[in-house]
Amino acid sequence: TLIEERLLAIACLFMAGVALVLVGMGLFGLLSVMVLSRTREIGIRMAIGGRRWQMVSLVLKETTLALGAGVALGLPLVWAGGRLVASLFYDVGVLNALTTTITVTIIALSGLPASWLPAIRAANVEPLTALRTE
Repeated sequence: TLIEERLLAIACLFMAGVALVLVGMGLFGLLSVMVLSRTREIGIRMAIGGRRWQMVSLVLKETTLALGAGVALGLPLVWAGGRLVASLFYDVGVLNALTTTITVTIIALSGLPASWLPAIRAANVEPLTALRTE
């Protein structure tokens, strides 16, 4: 009797997984381009004595700020979308705090692995090679 509900739940879970992978790929691409465009700056920082962990920290800090800004901009949109859905369907709550918290946490935590490889690339920039680019 519950096969339709289970199939719908499995389909929603699959689509949420696909969306999470797409978010991770988008963040990875964005951060890779950001690190590539700042190769010269990172090379100069390394040439004047910057450590590898400082470059990783720099990229991860910027990632955290970008994720925080995305969450800050996204939460009002979630609230507005929840109001729209609540007006279209019967007996649907405007905002479920637990679901929203779990979703925001999962998306924020998925951004950290996506930023790790660009951060490692930034730390491995050779100063002389970076200064010769462009």
